[in-house]
Amino acid sequence: MMTFAKRVIEYCLDHPVLANVAMMSILILGALAARALPVQFLPDFNPEVLVVIATRDQASSEEMREEVMQSIDPHLYGLAHVESIEARARPGVCFWVIRFSVGESSQGMVDRVMEKLANANLSRIKYRVERPKMRHPVLSLVMVGPQRLSELAHYAHQAKLGLLSAGVDYVQIQGLEKQDTTLTISSNQLVSSGLKLQDIADQLEAQIADTVIDANTNASGSMSSPTHGLDEAMEHTVIHQAQSAITSSELLKTEQDYEHESPRVFLHNQPAVSLIVSRNVGGTDIFTLQKYYQNWLSQAKARWGDLIEIKTFEETWKLLAFRIQLLVENGFYGLVLILILLGVFFHISLAKWIASGIPICIAASCMMLFFMGGTINFLSTFAFVMALGVIVDDTIVIAEQAYSEFQNGIAPRQAVINACRIMFVPIMAASLTTVASFIPLLVIPGEYGKIMIDIPRVIICVLIASIIECFLILPRHIRTALEQFPATLPPWQQRIQDRMRRFQQHDLKNALVFITRHAIIATLVGLSIIILPMILVISGRISFSFFPSPPQDVILMDTSFEAGVTEAQVMAFLKEADQSLSAVNESLSVPGYPIVEVPIQFAYQRAPKSLVQFNRGVTSNHASMILGLSLPDHRNVANRELIDAWQQKIPALPFVKNISITEPRAGPPVPDIKILIKGQNGQQLKSAAERLKKQLSTYRGVHGIDDNMPYGAQEYLVLVKDQAIAIGVDKQTLEREIARQLQGVDLLQRYADGRKIALRIRLDAASRNQSNELTQLPVRVNGHTMPLGALADIEMQTGFGNYYSFNGQPGVLVTAETSTDGSTTREVIADLKTTAVAEIEDQFGVKFSFETQARSQVKALAGIKTGALIAVAMIYFVLAWVLKSYGWPLMVMLVIPIGLSGAMLGHYLLGMNMTILSIFGLFGLTGIVVNDAIILLHRFQYALQTQTMVNAMITACCERFRAVTLTTVTTVLGMLPLLLNKSLQAQFVIPLAVSLSAGLVMATTMLIILLPAVTALVAQGYRRPSVEK
Repeated sequence: MMTFAKRVIEYCLDHPVLANVAMMSILILGALAARALPVQFLPDFNPEVLVVIATRDQASSEEMREEVMQSIDPHLYGLAHVESIEARARPGVCFWVIRFSVGESSQGMVDRVMEKLANANLSRIKYRVERPKMRHPVLSLVMVGPQRLSELAHYAHQAKLGLLSAGVDYVQIQGLEKQDTTLTISSNQLVSSGLKLQDIADQLEAQIADTVIDANTNASGSMSSPTHGLDEAMEHTVIHQAQSAITSSELLKTEQDYEHESPRVFLHNQPAVSLIVSRNVGGTDIFTLQKYYQNWLSQAKARWGDLIEIKTFEETWKLLAFRIQLLVENGFYGLVLILILLGVFFHISLAKWIASGIPICIAASCMMLFFMGGTINFLSTFAFVMALGVIVDDTIVIAEQAYSEFQNGIAPRQAVINACRIMFVPIMAASLTTVASFIPLLVIPGEYGKIMIDIPRVIICVLIASIIECFLILPRHIRTALEQFPATLPPWQQRIQDRMRRFQQHDLKNALVFITRHAIIATLVGLSIIILPMILVISGRISFSFFPSPPQDVILMDTSFEAGVTEAQVMAFLKEADQSLSAVNESLSVPGYPIVEVPIQFAYQRAPKSLVQFNRGVTSNHASMILGLSLPDHRNVANRELIDAWQQKIPALPFVKNISITEPRAGPPVPDIKILIKGQNGQQLKSAAERLKKQLSTYRGVHGIDDNMPYGAQEYLVLVKDQAIAIGVDKQTLEREIARQLQGVDLLQRYADGRKIALRIRLDAASRNQSNELTQLPVRVNGHTMPLGALADIEMQTGFGNYYSFNGQPGVLVTAETSTDGSTTREVIADLKTTAVAEIEDQFGVKFSFETQARSQVKALAGIKTGALIAVAMIYFVLAWVLKSYGWPLMVMLVIPIGLSGAMLGHYLLGMNMTILSIFGLFGLTGIVVNDAIILLHRFQYALQTQTMVNAMITACCERFRAVTLTTVTTVLGMLPLLLNKSLQAQFVIPLAVSLSAGLVMATTMLIILLPAVTALVAQGYRRPSVEK
């Protein structure tokens, strides 16, 4: 032990109050740091993203792809640190999502992208570049009451303003975005008037510019119609035709309606408005936001009374609170078990100071996390639970050595000094090897590395705190305990001590002697036990599921319809789905405790794929529902059982194309299966996607199968006639004219309660849906007005609502999810590659690409492989330093594959798939199992000075048996309550606990058996050794 370290330890040992003052200071400061740490669901993992948005009025999705996407796409490449560029073309808008590698900043890239786009000829295209602010939803609420949505809108906007004033980071309203007032005219009337829509719009705008068309509040405080005052104004507004003038009320009809296929929200088929409360990344913590919301909710209910009913759902804070409470409770039970164990093997006066290292190290770790910008989340809390047994390892070793010295007649002070001197190097080496095994996990690339970073970060902080507590605080407490140690132990404890001593000195020694006499057989048996789990992995008996999502309190239903579906049909389906859900909910729920608490219906909106990223856009031919459920652990019905029952109950309707019911994913919004089909022809891509989806549906447990190329609304195909071409008419001019007639012309815009309301004039529904009516529309060409039918033939066709490209390659994404009780992702992908892929490629002339499949997972696994090599190298260097040898470190590291095999065997016996958390457990296990070997070999080297090699190893195993066993048992006991927990939420983290516990038990057992056997083989050259009894 270095002189400086010895002086520091002796100073702390002899100072009468320093240890207690340091302990109390750490506990107080740690408690303050823990209260100051922000609380959130998972660590922030969003990558840096830029979004380029390009718009062109009255353009179809195909036009946006051909004229906008293909114009801008080539200019977005060549930026530094770009991971991927995904582009989507929809009617009137095209956008690119530029993702940068995790950890790389997009700062300054906005100007760089704008500079690249300025070099392109984009004069007809409006575009902008944004750095979206990342947000995570905390909860959602739905408001119902007045039947008129215009009245409900007032309360929704008041709720938004109230929540923002209360301190909430961000609030978004759903269901009010596209509410407009529309003036309609038939094509016959338009032709008879001799005017174009734009002519009528210009005349109206000049006369009613000052008319109040937005919503007004009446004396009762409720909202009147948005068309208030407009009907009266129409009676006095004159439209001048070619030969006459009439009032606008005679020519136009007023409709209070939504813009074409805008999202609408319903609760049990009643008009509703939904609000999403979110937190900014790095903003207010989730529980503080929840308090703000509860304060506002109580005030809102008092103010509005029975006028408005507010229901809350998607309460992620509630799920987080349950998970943290679960871990804290299991950690407490683990702590109690550790205290009982220490109380059995040590007198209570000594055991209490060994156990005091747990709160001291946790408090010190909280201080370190605070200064490092860490957070309290599900994974960091689990890391503290995992560290319970690791914390007391060092203190047990010091206390056990000091207690042994004391039992041999050494004075308390000198016994503690001897313990610190003897165990300083082994403890430092053990801590360094454990730190070395966790350090590579800090630099795993991608989103998963960011999510899991808190586990190694917390463990490393705990190990640092443990060293400080072990050598600066604990020695004084051990000295005090030994000075006050009773002359005799309680009889029950003395019997345990005597039996343990007898077992170490006689039974265990005789067993190890027998093993060394049959070293070859013992080694072969040990190797067979080690190899067996590896065979199970290779043969596929132990499956791998990368990042299983814990059960959620939300279920999503997404429905796609056949092309040409009407609004009435969409609403009819949502009504049927709600009625069938109510029947299922009643049959499965316990009376008074419904499983489905809030069923929200969405027309013309797709369901989200993740709790983190919500698809808020308009999607033609889609409807969805979000079910707010009771917490999974508060009911006996699993989400999958509810999904299956509901799916069977929903009636089959002819206009419904596909129904997908899934759970949203926690963590990165990456589906289990994500396959890119590349090609240039849209119809061939869609056909190939449909064929692949049919194949995916044949695999057990694969669900939520979808593609990102939905059919859009019916479009008009314009076939320009030869005589029109002769007079200079082109197809694009006619297409824009038809789009203008169909979509209408905006007259005025007003802002009421923070929302935009437009007054628009357009053709009525009958005229818009019949091509023969469109042929009579007047079109102005070269100064002359002619009917459209004289210039072109009009045919109706179904187009696509979305076109997609990945890194400049046009294609379609097919996605799906897998179940824990079905085929794994790896099995599905492997089977697809050998069966369906080649057939689909040949049939439709497309190419499959699996580069989008689990990109983040592949990157994380590559980082894990590199990290494993780094960890092994660092552990070897530490062992070579401690053991002062090149060869002995290799023997010590033989315990690593033993531990890994034990972890795999544990998964197999418990019927669990291995996950990324299992892999993290293997890293931690690598460092921890080496610790026991270090302690044994350190004692072995000391005994080797006076004994033969074999006898020295037997002595080391016998004398260090209690210390090694206690460190193993305390680590296992710390996680035992979690291993036995049946909670659905605990299943997410149990694989890590299985890796550590099973691996540590097997490694410790085999270490005691194999080290003497291998030593005997090495020392005697496979000849039976001569062992002194």
